[in-house]
Amino acid sequence: MRICIADRYHYREPERQAELLEGFAQAELWMRRDVGEARSGAEMGLQMSDSLGWQQPWYVTAMKNLHGRRPFLSGSGYVGLAPRHVQPGDRVVVFLGWKTPYIVRDSTGAAGYCELVGEAYVHGIMFGEAMTDDCEVREFLLR
Repeated sequence: MRICIADRYHYREPERQAELLEGFAQAELWMRRDVGEARSGAEMGLQMSDSLGWQQPWYVTAMKNLHGRRPFLSGSGYVGLAPRHVQPGDRVVVFLGWKTPYIVRDSTGAAGYCELVGEAYVHGIMFGEAMTDDCEVREFLLR
């Protein structure tokens, strides 16, 4: 669930925690109440694994409400949400001085250039955790 809500349950501003907790509780109630009305995965073009079983209605509802995002698993094992048009081979980057991860794609037009796909939620690196002394720094140009 934390991935689907981009980890907005725990917020870094304590004065807003009660408001966010209430919103989280309302979202959970909405999903429990409305999940029965969700269309099947096949109707939405999703290929569902038999192992999902009873979770299928919840999964379908969650996928309908990702607001143009889709879940992904990075090559290094991170789980997150990215723009819907993310593709295999795209890379998760954190720009120096920034905390938020972004998705970039090698440009088809020129070597050494990348295209910005969009921002991402990546569980485990949202609060600057990727920016350690031993992180790999690469230079590239955005088109």
